Amino acid sequence: MIEHRRQFTWREWCGFAHVEPASGWQRNSGDDWAGGSNESALNMAMGEGYQDAVPDAQALAEGLYDTVAAMVNLETFAQVFDVSGAEVDMGLFTQGVPECMSDAQPITIARSGRAIRIVVDFSYHCGIQEAVVRRRGAAVMALVYVLQQLQHPLEVWAQHSVTGYGREPERLTHLVEVQRADEPVDIGRVMYALAHPTMLRRMCFRVEDHEPVAIRNAIGIPGGRGSPSDIRLDDLDEQAGHTILLPKLSSNSGWDVDSSVRWIEEQLSEIFDPE
Repeated sequence: MIEHRRQFTWREWCGFAHVEPASGWQRNSGDDWAGGSNESALNMAMGEGYQDAVPDAQALAEGLYDTVAAMVNLETFAQVFDVSGAEVDMGLFTQGVPECMSDAQPITIARSGRAIRIVVDFSYHCGIQEAVVRRRGAAVMALVYVLQQLQHPLEVWAQHSVTGYGREPERLTHLVEVQRADEPVDIGRVMYALAHPTMLRRMCFRVEDHEPVAIRNAIGIPGGRGSPSDIRLDDLDEQAGHTILLPKLSSNSGWDVDSSVRWIEEQLSEIFDPE
């Protein structure tokens, strides 16, 4: 298989999507199906993001407080010296120190955090409902909220791969760095990239339309735009401390509150209890 891999910063991604593609296909596509116009997509992507969906993520994150506290806190013991206790410290005793008796007192400490990379495949077929995209994005953003509060270095990537239909298929992959580990989390931007349909149906299609003619023909762009290809670890560069891969949406079921909470809890368990 012939691989074509593109990696973008968020600024680069928006820059490509801002330029009118040569094919002009998207000018004839419906805004209702796409989730909005090219102009509205760019305004959200380069502005405040998908603010309407932020409360969904915040509500999920707030409902996880007790679960997170149980996962991230460890009980250990600290040695405490006083005039009474379980054992005598002979060194202090011989020095005449009154507080020569020691005891072990239980204390709670937070587990240290690892660097995290979340990679979300934002591919899905035309029958996937906008509400499902939004619910999944809210679940990912809720996890981001939790990890942010725990001060984990955190990257968020959006990934889209398609494969052509020829005898020797060609695979085109776009990787977008939505959130860098060294910058404050931009909640609106992350929600837009992961939860709004125009990220795929306006911005991604528009960027694809800038590919060389030979690649567009091999994949089927505009046409059917190829067959979605699953995300792979080897699509990424050097790995972060822990990578979470979220595959493409394949149905309109799932990602309700209960299933979203279970998914978040599973990810936290893998982070804090990898064994």
